[in-house]
Amino acid sequence: MSNNDWTPEADTTVFSPPARRRRTVLPVVLVLLAAFVLLGPARNYYVQWSAIRKAQAAFLAKDYSEQFRQTALLAKMGHADAQSGLGAMYWHGQGIAQNAKLAAFWWGKAAEQGNADAASWLSQAYSHMWTAPTCKCFLQTFLIGSLASICAAFVCGRT
Repeated sequence: MSNNDWTPEADTTVFSPPARRRRTVLPVVLVLLAAFVLLGPARNYYVQWSAIRKAQAAFLAKDYSEQFRQTALLAKMGHADAQSGLGAMYWHGQGIAQNAKLAAFWWGKAAEQGNADAASWLSQAYSHMWTAPTCKCFLQTFLIGSLASICAAFVCGRT
């Protein structure tokens, strides 16, 4: 018996190309993924921009508690200028109770990112002796190698 003698059965599956709409699923998924990847940073930028504008408006209205909230939000996001500003708010007690240690902490974080104003404020705070120096944030940021360890040992009392 040859293959030609067999009768075709109705249940036999025949290959057919995938439906046309299945071919459109992958491009749609890729476009949505690209939009998510590209627009994610835009949302973060918008949140920062909005917080900056709200903080500026609160400062002009002399609503220091609102300015503190917006500046703290930006500082926690890693914005160096906001960290410096938050340190100044803690130093002067605007919108929050005056706290020299937290001022030095935020100025140290901003100085680690290269903010010159924060480094200046931090050095002035230490020269006024309001707070003990944080060796990691201040001395080791601006001094190099063994000089940093010598100064840290001398200023912080470490041997």
